[in-house]
Amino acid sequence: MLFRSIVHDLKNPLTAMLANVDFLLDDESHAGDTLDALRDTKSAGARALRLLANLLDVARGEAGILQLKRQRIPVVELVSPLVRQRGHLAGSRGITIDSDIDPAAELNADRELLSRVIENVFDNAFRHTPPGGRIAVCGSRSALRDAVRVSIGNSGSPIPREARQHIFEKFAKAGPSSGRMNLGLGLYFCRLAAEAHGGRMWVDETPELPTVFSLELPA
Repeated sequence: MLFRSIVHDLKNPLTAMLANVDFLLDDESHAGDTLDALRDTKSAGARALRLLANLLDVARGEAGILQLKRQRIPVVELVSPLVRQRGHLAGSRGITIDSDIDPAAELNADRELLSRVIENVFDNAFRHTPPGGRIAVCGSRSALRDAVRVSIGNSGSPIPREARQHIFEKFAKAGPSSGRMNLGLGLYFCRLAAEAHGGRMWVDETPELPTVFSLELPA
C-alpha cells in the first residue's frame, strides 16, 4: 500500500511538469535548439511516467492480481504511433526505422499494457542503436500457431547468447562485456505482461540485426 502511494505521489508532479512542457511546445516562436530540448524533456518525462506505471504492474503481476482489459486491437495501431513519435529523434541521430506490419494482424489484448511493453522494447532499441544505425519493426500473424508476433530489432551490439535467457529476470543484467545498460525491471515487466496474456518473449538475432526482441501472443 505504501509503495502504491509513493508511485502515485511521484506521478502527480511529473504529470504537471509534462503539461507545462506541452504548453511551451505550443509556442511556435522557439528556436530549433529550444524545441529539440523541449521534445527531449517531454520524451524523458513520458518515459518516467511509464516506468512508474510499470512498477505498479510488476507488483500486481507478482501478486497475481494484474487484471487485463482486453479488446480487439490491430497491431498497426500499437506500432505506428510509436514509429511516428520517434521519427524526429531518429532523424536527428541518422537512425533509419523500417516498419512492416501486416494490416490483418490483430490481438485480443490490453491496449494500454501492451503499448507500454512495445514502448519499452522500442526505446531500448533506440538506446542501443548507434548513429546511422537501423531499427526494424515487424508484425505478423501465424495461422499455424494462431498467434501474432511483434519483433523489434536493432543494429546495435548483440546480447551474448549466454545472457539471453536471463535478461527477462528481475534486476537482470546482460553482462559487463556486452556494452549494454542494466536492464533492471523493464524487460521483467515485459515478460510478466506477455505471460499475463498467455504469450511469451525472447531475444534472438538475424544476419542483418544483431539483436531482435520478439513478443508472441495468442491471436
